[in-house]
Amino acid sequence: MTFLELAEQVLKDEKRQLTANEIWTLATEKGYDKQLNSEGKTPWQTLLLKSM
Repeated sequence: MTFLELAEQVLKDEKRQLTANEIWTLATEKGYDKQLNSEGKTPWQTLLLKSM
């Protein structure tokens, strides 16, 4: 799963606008972060940068 796919899935689930931090928080609660192909120390920052 990519960061974009992760964000799309969370937004699809929630059906509302979210900030990058909210997306990341919900993604970790739902376990989507385990499917992410990344080992960075600040994935929420990567998510924020990808959304710009």
